[in-house]
Amino acid sequence: MNERKLKIITHVGMWLAAIVGSSTALVFLIAGYIFEWGPGGSMIGPLWRILLVGVPSALLGAYIGELVVRILAKKMFAILWTINRNTIRAFVVVLLGCFAGIIVGWEVGAILGKVTGAIEGLDWTEVLINSPIFALFYAIPVGLAVGILYALFVLIFLKSGDRHSGNN
Repeated sequence: MNERKLKIITHVGMWLAAIVGSSTALVFLIAGYIFEWGPGGSMIGPLWRILLVGVPSALLGAYIGELVVRILAKKMFAILWTINRNTIRAFVVVLLGCFAGIIVGWEVGAILGKVTGAIEGLDWTEVLINSPIFALFYAIPVGLAVGILYALFVLIFLKSGDRHSGNN
């Protein structure tokens, strides 16, 4: 795999993990505000307080998801492997990036919700123990779906590159 292909694959994975990490936090924010729901209680208060919880959790979820993919991609793709091994490695990289982004986004939202009082009825046990566990339960299907789609992209991208270069 040449440097150009590695850069494209890494950047697409970083974008996917960032989108997943931020969108789950935003879904948490919007659903919590509309339905007055939150982990362990209900979201209350004016919209600015809810945004104070949701925006940092979305930004940190996106950043951590992107960071995990960037770091792991450098390590996983440092050695040239076959197309199938690179596809499996790409799946693992994005899966872990999605897991990290979702868990960090939810945990930051729960901590800020507790600190600002935007989530009513939330105690520290739920913030520190239950929130990461429930975030992982939500991250598993989302991460698997995104990881499988990303692995299909990598497989098709690498195979089409081989076909055009004449290295069948």
